[in-house]
Amino acid sequence: MMTINGEICGYHAIIHFPHPKVKNMKRSHRLIIHPQFQGLGLGEILLEHTSKHYVDNGMRFRITSSHPGLVYKLLKSDIWEFIHKKENKDTYIGETINGRFSAGFRTTYTFEYKKEL
Repeated sequence: MMTINGEICGYHAIIHFPHPKVKNMKRSHRLIIHPQFQGLGLGEILLEHTSKHYVDNGMRFRITSSHPGLVYKLLKSDIWEFIHKKENKDTYIGETINGRFSAGFRTTYTFEYKKEL
């Protein structure tokens, strides 16, 4: 959770990433910045702080997003490695596939945090 002058302005939820081969992977689940504080770069700061914490403690950390602003920042970043792009053409917004919510027609991008040198 991120606060400014005692007011909550952002929240970052993390979940364990179940992977058949990699046991030490965490994943960003929700990165939320209050609308009053959006556009100030706080999401990027919160994401980097959280990611660095997990990587410094021996974990790997990934985020998947379809948000154009976040994707743009991460593609230009030296500390995030682009993993893959998934174009979701066969799913529908608001419906589920096998009981899981989909990203709809939005293209998603996955990045992994690289430990700073």
